[in-house]
Amino acid sequence: MWVHNIDRLVIAGDRVEEIYIHIPNHKNKSWLNISAPNLKYLKFIRKMWDHQHLGEMNCLEQVEISLTSYGLESHDLDSVCEQFLCSISRVKVLILDQVTAKTLFREGLTSAQLGNLWYLLMSIQCSVDDNLVPAMTSLFRAVPNLTTLNVSSSPHFPIPHVCDRDDNISGFDRGYWELQGLDFFSKLEEVTIGLTTGSNGFELARYILEHAPNLKKLSVITRPDQSSSVPDIWRSDPTFNARVVFLEKNEENYYARSLKFGPGYMEKPLRSQ
Repeated sequence: MWVHNIDRLVIAGDRVEEIYIHIPNHKNKSWLNISAPNLKYLKFIRKMWDHQHLGEMNCLEQVEISLTSYGLESHDLDSVCEQFLCSISRVKVLILDQVTAKTLFREGLTSAQLGNLWYLLMSIQCSVDDNLVPAMTSLFRAVPNLTTLNVSSSPHFPIPHVCDRDDNISGFDRGYWELQGLDFFSKLEEVTIGLTTGSNGFELARYILEHAPNLKKLSVITRPDQSSSVPDIWRSDPTFNARVVFLEKNEENYYARSLKFGPGYMEKPLRSQ
């Protein structure tokens, strides 16, 4: 089911397994009611609903969301976010962009536990700025059983024409992550992190390499002008034998530039799809 530009929407049916809703940003009040207990795939793009009831979604496999809080008062926003997260609490795969993360998992909002979630993709189109890191922390607290984490740009969401300028992109080092006491790091098995401007993403990559005992593979995506950052990651002191892959991003594709297997090191050019 694909829906576009509707202010009042009711979807009901035991046989509904996939819903794609694309609502543009506008100031009209909106209502959403979904009763689809066997829903497996849910995709939301753009506008948040002023009033919503999503019902129980106990069969959710994947949720993909790109939302804005346009037009909502702060107290309404809290209610809408909490209700949305409770409705998708059984999801296994979550794909969202950085604006949605800042909205759903901002500081001060109690997030529902996503205990079934094993795969998380957070699309970062601009940078891991200082306003995003606290939201990432709240999100990480809600996913205790996560095994696969991807924090990088993604084709799931369009690249904005202009990124908001934010000079605060280096305020969170490994000491910050140490103080959070996040249990989910111990479950991580595969991580992909794209290095953007600033050091926040870089510090998170180093912390994961040093504090994820079950980590099997860490992929670090860099731009050609970030090659100087690679040796700094090697200066981390990983206790575990994770495989580390560096991918250099250009206009055509990603290319693996070097691999590291535990304490050893080997050079091996490799093209990655």
